[in-house]
Amino acid sequence: DLMPSDITGTVTWYAGGGGGATLTATRSDVGLGGTGGGGAGGRNYLFTYYDAVNGTANTGGGGGGACSDNSAGNGGSGIVIISYPQTAGASPIITGGTLSAALSSTYGTASSATSFTLSGVNMTAGILVTAPAGFEVSKTSGSGYAGSTTVGAAGTIATTTVYVRLSATAPASGTYNSKNIVLSSSGATSVNVPTTASGNSVSKATPIATLTVSNSPVTYNGSPHAATCAISASSVTGTVQNILIGGASNQSDVGSYPVTADFVPSDTANYDTLTGLAAGDFVILTTFTTWIDTYYTGEVNPLIVGPDADPDQDGQPNFLEFALNSNPSNASSSGKAFVKMATVGAVPNVLTLSVAVRDYAGAFTADGNNQTALDPNDGITYHIEASTTLGNWGALLVTQVPDTDAAIIQASLPTPAAGWSYKTFSTDSASRAAFIRVKVTTP
Repeated sequence: DLMPSDITGTVTWYAGGGGGATLTATRSDVGLGGTGGGGAGGRNYLFTYYDAVNGTANTGGGGGGACSDNSAGNGGSGIVIISYPQTAGASPIITGGTLSAALSSTYGTASSATSFTLSGVNMTAGILVTAPAGFEVSKTSGSGYAGSTTVGAAGTIATTTVYVRLSATAPASGTYNSKNIVLSSSGATSVNVPTTASGNSVSKATPIATLTVSNSPVTYNGSPHAATCAISASSVTGTVQNILIGGASNQSDVGSYPVTADFVPSDTANYDTLTGLAAGDFVILTTFTTWIDTYYTGEVNPLIVGPDADPDQDGQPNFLEFALNSNPSNASSSGKAFVKMATVGAVPNVLTLSVAVRDYAGAFTADGNNQTALDPNDGITYHIEASTTLGNWGALLVTQVPDTDAAIIQASLPTPAAGWSYKTFSTDSASRAAFIRVKVTTP
């Protein structure tokens, strides 16, 4: 029943069994389409059966058997097995283009995008696009960037544009030339799309910081002062270094000095250091400013706290009361300047003047017949003058009394406040009549 022209696969033929004889007949062996002792030979049938690889059937023809009434039985049917090998499908193939340009950015900001194209045939799944470290990929130019993205699905993947950029977190210390973007998919050979061989880079970012002098003003004390600065605002964490006051590490004289300092980010790998930031002024006050504030706290009216003001109306301006350790808010208080007749150099009855002088005043030196000392940081100058008349000051010689005699003269005087100390002067001891005074001037 089966013609050779009907068969296209591999044929395996299992013939039908021989027919069975009567019980008294001799039982025959299985033949190839033979006829049994009593019945007809088995008929052959064609089966086609498929599994994942080849069609197969696994049952041969059965032998004929005797019937229960002793009549001959027909032979069992034969089976033909035809195997059809499955034709293997074509392999998936990924095609990748090249990047159109190099990329550059500043740390903290993603770069603009460049792009390449890809496609695929015979795909069993989509194409996974994996960016190298520091890069991001997306299927759209303006959004959706991540470390990887999948393009297409099983079958044919048409030419598709993929966008690439440097990420905002790509470190400035990284290297980004000739790095591979990997295109991969199940069953396909992976394809690398390299970044350009040069020109890909991430620059350090410039932080924002505001610095403020935190220990100004200070009062002059003759010692050098250094400024400290606080970070009042910054875009990143950092520290303050290299603080300069008027271009130097410290200052000791009264004045207002511009302060500069460097802001050093904690992450120096990705942020630049800001050098020479202006932080305000460092002020070293005269002790006059501090002194007057103890009597008129918070007052700024120059008619009250100015050097030439006389708020207590005692005829003595503030700077004079300051110079001589007086009280500018009490009209009954006068400066500490005391005249005495004393023994100087074993000469009795010498006219002397003891004056409370600022400790920051320099040494008294001869200025003609006078003695003069400058206190530049307090802005005052002391002049000790003498005369034989009240109208001819400077006509009589003045000298400073030696320390031993001065100590005896000063012993009975009121103790000056901290920051002042007595200096004692005498007139020409040969003079029969003399007058002596202290004069204080400001620049």
